[in-house]
Amino acid sequence: ANISGKGDLYKIKDVVKAHDGNVGLILDGGNLPRRKTSTVYDVAEKKIIRKGPVSGKQIRAALA
Repeated sequence: ANISGKGDLYKIKDVVKAHDGNVGLILDGGNLPRRKTSTVYDVAEKKIIRKGPVSGKQIRAALA
């Protein structure tokens, strides 16, 4: 639930603060455990936008 270019959010209070007034609804599922963030891959540009545990090679193989 982080805003692009901003830090990772793990606590619900930080999510609410970051998005206050900008979204219609926030569902409180509780705080999240700290772990490595997910890989974000741009399929149009065929490149990784944010490195995570899944490699570009693994993503390209899954899309083939």
